[in-house]
This record gives sequence, structure tokens and C-alpha cells, in this order.
Amino acid sequence: MSRQRVHAAVSGAGVQSRARTDATASVLAGSWRSQPQRSLAISESELREAAQSLMQSGAGALAWWRIRNTGLAVTNIGAELRASYRCHVLRAGVYEERLQHLFRELRAKSIEPILFKGWAVARYYADNALRPYGDIDLLVEPTDFARATEILSQPAFVDWNCDLHDRSPDLHERSYDELHVRSQLVPLGNSSVRVLAHEDHLALLCAHFIRHGAYRPVWLCDIAAAVEAAGPNFNWDVCLSGDAHRARWIIAALQVARDVLGADCVAAPAEASEKPPRWLVRALFTRSDKPSIALTPMRRLLRRGQGLWTDIRERWPHPVLATLRRKGDPTKFPAPLGHQLAIFSNRASHFAWRLCTGRAKA
Repeated sequence: MSRQRVHAAVSGAGVQSRARTDATASVLAGSWRSQPQRSLAISESELREAAQSLMQSGAGALAWWRIRNTGLAVTNIGAELRASYRCHVLRAGVYEERLQHLFRELRAKSIEPILFKGWAVARYYADNALRPYGDIDLLVEPTDFARATEILSQPAFVDWNCDLHDRSPDLHERSYDELHVRSQLVPLGNSSVRVLAHEDHLALLCAHFIRHGAYRPVWLCDIAAAVEAAGPNFNWDVCLSGDAHRARWIIAALQVARDVLGADCVAAPAEASEKPPRWLVRALFTRSDKPSIALTPMRRLLRRGQGLWTDIRERWPHPVLATLRRKGDPTKFPAPLGHQLAIFSNRASHFAWRLCTGRAKA
């Protein structure tokens, strides 16, 4: 295959990917609300095209909520999305029961966990079942981590997908004590659970979305729902405190949520109302099976012909992850191309050196 044909194929795939992203955004716009504000102008075929990736990413219930009062609800794909929502309702009930049980068990051992993501963000939605549940993410005091790990290692909890942390994975400089002081107790069933303060949670949701390459639509819905739930006492100085680099990405994530999904960011800093970087919007919801910064061995680039350009494209660094890794400002040059070139060139030159010195594997 010639280079021209390869580039044409890549360009065509890019156009198709952009169309799917636009359809996904149209379906999800306002889907976290009781009633979306944007009308839905999408055909059944476009919905079917978007629905496959939405259901795979856990956003099938949100898609159903969006179309439930439209003519698309009575189509075949509408029935599939309705079934997805019903599954979410059942899973939400199981998740909430497990969550209450976990808090009781840990508190019985004088351990006070803080929940983040999962149910802690689902409560921002019009219906708790709209947000898919995966791991149960819990933050505990570092001195309690070993005991909490032992408790959650019991056979009764092995299949519960509990992810225990002694420090927030996306707010590294904020200690457990600091987060605990600002945390709040919220009712769940006949008890209560402790969740991150709204300011810390929104910061974490934005950072998590960016750190994983902005590829899951539901994570952008999390941000949209959370920013709209910010009340008049929300402290933006706390939300944006600490790492200045992370603060710039938080603003960028809010810009994308407003521009793509129609999130109401009126209470956010003025920068959040600006247009997001075009490259960041283009990079949304695009991923490989495992988002990474091209970690596949460079030695495979030695293949010629058809495999060469395909391998380069597959190993080309993700724009969001490349910019994040090099601590680039998402709104300024050279994001993202310069950062992608720098990472790819560095890996290529490192491989060439290993090849010349006989250290590269065949």
C-alpha cells in the first residue's frame, strides 16, 4: 500500500471517528438532567452507530434517558438501550447494598473511609442508575491502610472490586487529613457514607478524565453533572488549589464539558466559558483498547511496506496523554503535536541507540 493510500485511509477513519464523536455528544448532551435542554436531532442509524460504543463504555443508560421521550424510544436500538438502563437499575441496587455493608464493616474496626467516584458522583445525576458502577473507590487514612486491606481481603469481599487508596490518585498533594476535614456525610439507605467535598471531587473527576486520555464519554458527563451541582458556597479556590498544571487541565475539562455537552458552567471561573482547544475536542472519546503513550516495542517499526505506516500510526502518542506527560499547557503551542513529536522522537532515538549497541530485542 502506498503512503498516499495509507494517509487517505487514516483521514477517512478520522472523519468517521469525528462523526461518531459528534453523534455521541448529541445523544449525551444534558443526559444527566431530569430534562435535557437541547433538542435531539439524530436519525435511528446515527443513534445505532453511537449506541454501540456508548453501551460498551457504560453509557447505555444515559442514552436511554436522553431518547426515552422521543420517537427513537420505540425503535429496535431504543429497546436495546432501555434494556441497558434496566440492567443499570439492578446493578445500582446491588452496589448500594454493598457500599452500606462495607462502611459498616470498616467503621466497626474504627476505620472511616471516604468514597469517591461511583455512587459519590452518581448522586449528581437525575437518577442514580444512569451512572455505571465499577470499582468501589475508597480512601482511608494511611495508618489504617493495612488493616483496611486485610478486611477487604476477606472472601466475602473478594469479588466486590474494592479499590483501596491511602492517597487520592489524582490529588497527590492533598493528604487524607485535609480531604477528611472537608469531606461530608451523605445519607444512603438507613445509614450514611462519607464522600469527598464537592470541590475536591470535581477536581478529581477532571484530573481523572484527562489522565486517562478523555476517552470515556461518561466521565465527561460526570464533570458536567458535578459542575452543575456546585452550589453558591462552592469554593473554586479550593478546587483549583495545589498543582497549577492540574488547574489548567481542570479548566480545559470544564470548557469541553460546556462546549460539547452543554454543561452549565455559569458559576465556574470565567476561563471555563471560553472555547476549548480545538485539538482537545477532536481527541475526545478516541482510544485504543488500552490508552497509553505508545508503549508497544519500537522494534516492530522495522517492518516495511504496509506494516510500517500502520505501526507508526498505532504507536503515535495520544495527544492528551502526550501533552499531559510533558506538562504542556493545553491552550498553548506546541500542544499537542510538538509533545507527540518529542515523545515519539525520544523513543525512536532510544531504540536506535539500543539497536546499535546490541541491546534491543530482535
